[in-house]
Amino acid sequence: MVRAGVERVCAEFDSRIAAHDFTRMSARLWSRRIGERLELIHFHRAGGSYGAPARASVEIRVAFATRPADARGPLILNGPSSDRLRSADGRAYHLRFNALTWSTFERCVDDLVRVALDHGLPWFAGQGGMAEDC
Repeated sequence: MVRAGVERVCAEFDSRIAAHDFTRMSARLWSRRIGERLELIHFHRAGGSYGAPARASVEIRVAFATRPADARGPLILNGPSSDRLRSADGRAYHLRFNALTWSTFERCVDDLVRVALDHGLPWFAGQGGMAEDC
């Protein structure tokens, strides 16, 4: 149930972030190439552990990174993370939903996209990437 929820939220995010030239590299990682650099968006399911989840709540943490396109080795999340990010009006983003009832699923997807557009794209632009309105 939780795995299906994570896959569904990732698929929905993928369909929306594709308009900004990001492609899904793996289950929870999106990238776009800008010259010799990759810009990356990574999802981490908070509260994950081995074995069956104890509850149906799914919480996603979003992190951003850049690295040379030809880099090898582990990914270092060297950009902002959604833990401390706030919307323009100072509110925390709602990055969780219930995988059993689908309560707040759409709100979660909307806010995942907002985090990427409001914080990720400007951060990438500041790193020498594409303009914010791409």
